[in-house]
Amino acid sequence: MSFLYWKYFPIFLLIFLLFIFFQMRRDRLYSKWIYKYWFLVRSIKNKISSILYYLAFFILLLACLDFRGEEQSIKGEIPDQKTIILIDASASMLTEDVSPNRYNKALLLAKHFVKRAVGHKIAIVVFSNIQKRVIPFTDDIDLLNSRIQALEKVDIRRNGSNIFNAIKESLIYFNVQETRNINGNLLIFTDFEDTSSTRGLRRGEIPNSLNVAVVGIGTLNGGLIPLRSQTGVLERHKRYKGKNVVSKLDEKALKRLGGNIKNFKYWVSQSLTLPTEEVINFFRSKFKKKLRNSEYKIRPVYAKYLVVPALLLIIISLIFKMSNTFTSTVIVTIYILSNLIYSTPLAAKDKYLTKKIEDYKQKMRNGMLDRSGRLKLAEYLLRNKKEKEALEIYEENISKKGKHTKQTLFNYGTALLASGEIKKAKDLYQSILDKLPKTKDKKDLALIDSIRKNVLLTLKSKLNKKDKKKKGKKKEKDKSDKGKKKGKGKGKKDKKKQSKGTAGKGQNNAQKPKEKKAQTLEMKESMMRLRKKLVKIPAVLKQILDDDKMIQRKKISTSLRRFQRTATKKDW
Repeated sequence: MSFLYWKYFPIFLLIFLLFIFFQMRRDRLYSKWIYKYWFLVRSIKNKISSILYYLAFFILLLACLDFRGEEQSIKGEIPDQKTIILIDASASMLTEDVSPNRYNKALLLAKHFVKRAVGHKIAIVVFSNIQKRVIPFTDDIDLLNSRIQALEKVDIRRNGSNIFNAIKESLIYFNVQETRNINGNLLIFTDFEDTSSTRGLRRGEIPNSLNVAVVGIGTLNGGLIPLRSQTGVLERHKRYKGKNVVSKLDEKALKRLGGNIKNFKYWVSQSLTLPTEEVINFFRSKFKKKLRNSEYKIRPVYAKYLVVPALLLIIISLIFKMSNTFTSTVIVTIYILSNLIYSTPLAAKDKYLTKKIEDYKQKMRNGMLDRSGRLKLAEYLLRNKKEKEALEIYEENISKKGKHTKQTLFNYGTALLASGEIKKAKDLYQSILDKLPKTKDKKDLALIDSIRKNVLLTLKSKLNKKDKKKKGKKKEKDKSDKGKKKGKGKGKKDKKKQSKGTAGKGQNNAQKPKEKKAQTLEMKESMMRLRKKLVKIPAVLKQILDDDKMIQRKKISTSLRRFQRTATKKDW
């Protein structure tokens, strides 16, 4: 632990010394003035207060030097890799020097990469004279496979090739404002036979943060470009200026391209080679380096350990300075709070009511309690939440013909409501309201308001009880339904257990994986693999994917026909 701006300590020390000098001078002059006119000497408490205040000011100045802990490294959350797959759809890709041909081999490699690339969000771009994005970034394997399969039957017999322009335009799909800040991967499947007049890539045009992997498909000797019908029958070979075109893999051009890109690697794929794992390892190694570089070094701020003590010292210094005033204020505050808290304690009220009830009951047993006394006892019982006892006394002592006060009748109605006799209470309240004069005073209005509140509270409690009963019935019903389902499913489960043995346990555990945050790239990839295994495609979704495949095939074929209009003289 140390101060980040320790070099400024002499300046802060000078400020502190100047502050103490002027403050002490001011205190000395003030003390002389007080002694001159009031003959009062500065107390020890006041001196202690000043010392504490100076100390607090010094600590606050130290906090301004930015007190920090030891350096720590922080890792951010592991993001998904963004990968664009560029597939060459020029006529030269129909060459059959690679089985079954270069184009189908490229599609096979693309599918294999999609299947194996865990933790990648993949976009697919097809290019010939110009490029077209088939699908934006997604990690949906089934959708990606469907779109790649849609490319198998596309007619590419008259398409030229402009690979450099396709690479440059594909950078836009990373969705960033500046191409210098691109972080991602570019995977190109091509025979690298460029037939456009476009110049190649210059050094610096591809950002250093982009990883480029090229899989060259074809042989150095090359072969003729067969033009087949939709049924696969050979019609003729591609000709240019009266001669058959021989398409060859241009490995020298591949090496030249790598010389202009910092993070670059290429492979040549023959009929039986699948360099997918090598490509994935290349992307993974580059991604790991970026993750290491993205680790942040921080020094935790510990200024709070200086600021908090400084504030406490300031408070203590103020207490010492205003000791007499502070003490009297605290005493008055405690007195007021104690009066507020203990003025009407609930326990004392309960004891008072219980004592009164016992006294009145004893008098009633001895026959010394008249009707007004019994009604008072009923009132006390009602206050003490003994509604049934209160109701018995009210029913014995209140007659229909007798005259009773409004308050007594109101209490009787309250006891009826509390005991669940709502109809009787309603009639009694109505009779009280009918007897009230037209011009009502404050007491009458308060009585009406109390009646209204009692009725509302009773209705609410009744509704709550009904809701609770309904919920209880529902829970019981759900439990019984679950029990029935379990009973039915037991037989099936037992059979499955016998047939599968311990394998069933592993499957059940796999169906409910615990979600944990990935700490490393390997952990994230294993979690993604597990999710892919658990996802099962419904039959309806499979049908939708098949329909999508057919639609995309027509759409891409139409787009490629448009490419032909802008094609150069060399259309392979």
